[in-house]
Amino acid sequence: MVTNKDNFCVIMGGGIGSRFWPFSRKTLPKQFLDFFGTGRSLLQQTFDRFKQVIPMENILIVTNDLYADLVKEQLPELKPEQILLEPTRRNTAPCIAWASYHIRALNPNANIVVAPSDHLILKEGEFLAAIEKGLDFVSQSDNLLTLGIKPNRPETGYGYIQIAEAAGDNFYKVKTFTEKPELELAKVFVESGEFYWNSGLFMWNVNTIIKANEALLPELTSKLAPGKDVYGTVQEKQFIDENFPACPNVSIDFGVMEKADNEMYALVDEEFLAKFSNQHLNYMKKLYYSFYAGYCKRIKRKPLTSEDFFKNMHLRRFQLYQLCCPYCGTVSLCIHDKKESKTAGYNFCHSCGRTSTLKNIQKHLARFVRIKRMNRISIQAVAEHRPETEKWLLAYDCYQIEIIELASIIEVLFRDYFEALLFISCESKKDSFLEKIVRKYTGNDFMNIEKTNDIYKKAFGIEIRKNLNAETWDDLLDIVNLRNMIVHNNGQVDKRFESTSTFRRWKDRVDIPLIKIEDEDIAKLLSSVIDAVTIISNLYLKEYYQRRNRVIANYYFNKENAYDFFADTE
Repeated sequence: MVTNKDNFCVIMGGGIGSRFWPFSRKTLPKQFLDFFGTGRSLLQQTFDRFKQVIPMENILIVTNDLYADLVKEQLPELKPEQILLEPTRRNTAPCIAWASYHIRALNPNANIVVAPSDHLILKEGEFLAAIEKGLDFVSQSDNLLTLGIKPNRPETGYGYIQIAEAAGDNFYKVKTFTEKPELELAKVFVESGEFYWNSGLFMWNVNTIIKANEALLPELTSKLAPGKDVYGTVQEKQFIDENFPACPNVSIDFGVMEKADNEMYALVDEEFLAKFSNQHLNYMKKLYYSFYAGYCKRIKRKPLTSEDFFKNMHLRRFQLYQLCCPYCGTVSLCIHDKKESKTAGYNFCHSCGRTSTLKNIQKHLARFVRIKRMNRISIQAVAEHRPETEKWLLAYDCYQIEIIELASIIEVLFRDYFEALLFISCESKKDSFLEKIVRKYTGNDFMNIEKTNDIYKKAFGIEIRKNLNAETWDDLLDIVNLRNMIVHNNGQVDKRFESTSTFRRWKDRVDIPLIKIEDEDIAKLLSSVIDAVTIISNLYLKEYYQRRNRVIANYYFNKENAYDFFADTE
């Protein structure tokens, strides 16, 4: 029975469901559809689920003005003041900020669970128990909570949360957030045991989230905070219509959760999701066939039957391809005529700004994992049949190879993002100019972590060291210094290595002339590299958006002096 009147639920239902087109359309997006033939839409199922643990009068739906009638039709038990209508779409951070100010006006002690309207939950009892436990946690602390899902496969369609040390029963501090990775990196995440799927479901106290928004998103709260006296009144809608469109378009993950100064925790529910049903797979097949049949109609060619279309598809002249950005998930479908065209590469996404840089890094990480796996098999084989000394020497050789690989990943990380930022900076039309800058600042300098920090600071005003924690930074230094000793001195400790900051962390492990490296050391160094990749990639994206927007603004408002961002280079 529901008893806690301080608990509120915000259901976000304003999306247009573009990835599920043509079944999900702007006028009837997926949250209003009965996908699974239950007689209830996804929105209705979400509402039915939460009203079991949240007072029904404390459940709010945030959606677009366009869908006001749909919400009222599907949820007639709601009062008008429980439906918050956005005049325009501004992503999840503005949506949550408005709902938070609204709820605080009603109850300044409120605890809030924020949920998408389109989740499929198969084990509702376990899910609701996790929600109640999470709300109890945030009612007693000033922390932000997200629900993490134990992955059962290397899924590329979800974001990931890296957890740190435990902070209670199934509560963990969050180390990093990573958006949808490529398959090989997803495999690394699953094998590490440190990563969970990001459910997109959050819990916090109303004062905690407002404080975080005001500290981290002042450009957002400056638009909404002045309405504190009108929230919960008849003037609220007019205030929102006037001020909400000026809010920045930013997600709650990027704007708050990745940056919050207070502790962030992940409540782990290992069976939150299940694999998609056969019903879902059948739906996708129907979608694919509809694209194919539509294409045949346009070119006036009789289509194959559905059964024949899905037989031996690789032999068909007309083939269906799904092009999907491995980072943001933006999907497009196309028909490919093998006799008349070639399938274009897909290494850059105009939706999220990611380039092939991250993909390159992920391939290096995947290669490292393969090498590490084969090395452990070799070490185990020697351990069973050869003396301990021989085992140790083989292990040391393997660890040397792995350290060299990790150093290569670091170099690729800093070099490729540097070049990408140079490109987006649009300093010159001339490719030769960019090459000159790259030669001037690079060479082997990206194998020197301190120099790399100076390079980024000089070129872009970015101090990498300040964005990494001290332990991660020291581990990167260790990797590079150990690599240099291995490559240039055959792994033997020399005066040059002894003069590095790294040496003091390893001096007790020196077994002249070598350093004793263990499997645990490699695991720790790998974890720090993954942390660095995650943080630097997010830093690059932030800088990318800022520089891209600045260039576009210059083009439109200062054309006479601006480089045309959209023009072809000479």
